[in-house]
Amino acid sequence: IASGALGIIIGTRSFRVTGRNVYVSREGEYLKLQDGKGRMYDLVYDKVESPSRVECHLAENLLESGTCKLILCTYAGDESEDAKLSITDRVVSFVKFEEAPTIDRIVSEGADGIVKGEAFAAIGSHLSFRRSAGDSVKVKWTDEGGEEHTLDLEPTATDSSRISFDAVEAFEDIPDDTELTFEFELSGETVEGETRIVGA
Repeated sequence: IASGALGIIIGTRSFRVTGRNVYVSREGEYLKLQDGKGRMYDLVYDKVESPSRVECHLAENLLESGTCKLILCTYAGDESEDAKLSITDRVVSFVKFEEAPTIDRIVSEGADGIVKGEAFAAIGSHLSFRRSAGDSVKVKWTDEGGEEHTLDLEPTATDSSRISFDAVEAFEDIPDDTELTFEFELSGETVEGETRIVGA
């Protein structure tokens, strides 16, 4: 197997893995990165084009720069009942690169804002929420009387392109078209995003 340009993986940027029998769709099969201390890090599959080409990226930018192993665990296309997993690895260089997070939109599925009573997500790039690292999310809005409200939010899931949230009960009493300002503290970076409450 091979990966990236000259075997170099940069932060959470997408890279390509090519070779023979790069099967990763069956239960038990995976591609992961292993650091010098033996710790394993998950990869997210961006595109599985064929058994010889997979595009993926590191789920979280937690690794420190250095030499790592890209590990492929696969049945190599063997569909028989007694098929056994085989493990192949390739030494790669990992370069930690912190790119500033961006928020493109904050919406419920299929809407152009946040629908009351529905889950929603902040969509962007280089996103990764870690409470243990001091990350936080706040949302602010001003009511019809001019009073400003601030609410702390806890994400339900996160990856490099989105931060997901359950429905927020406090939004139920906010009039439609009220503007909401979100403030994200992510890995020491502050990024804001704006959206609005929309009718169902």
